[in-house]
Amino acid sequence: MRVPVIVRVDNLQTDPDGKSEHVVANYKGSMLVNDGRCVVGYEETLPGDNKQSKPVKCMLKFSDKKIELNKNGDLSYNMVFVEGERVKFLYRTAFGTIDMAVETLSLITGGDIGKGLTAEIKYLLDMNGYALKCELNLSVDPVVEMRPGK
Repeated sequence: MRVPVIVRVDNLQTDPDGKSEHVVANYKGSMLVNDGRCVVGYEETLPGDNKQSKPVKCMLKFSDKKIELNKNGDLSYNMVFVEGERVKFLYRTAFGTIDMAVETLSLITGGDIGKGLTAEIKYLLDMNGYALKCELNLSVDPVVEMRPGK
């Protein structure tokens, strides 16, 4: 069964010179629970997109000690977060493909699958030797419907 949710993405990236970029966004999506795994789907628009751009389809997969973030659209990649591991991936854009890697320093999850989930991920994002220090905080909360007279 699909459950409507609100996905909150709070991402802080700091470059080697100490310059930071902080982005916080909320998206409407849906959550599906199957065999102890939780899959959350939502769509996002890229910063500066005009009305003609297609949204990027995003999927979060929560499983035991692992989170996957998959994006498909004008921007495509599949990042896998496993604490203590370095995972390579391809970052595809309209301008070309970049070899990248994510090294997960810590991964803390909370909540109950199917009810509401949180994740705090600290990682290094490596682009051909240029590493950004990143903190990604995710929350997935079911939408509570308000009914008249209740």
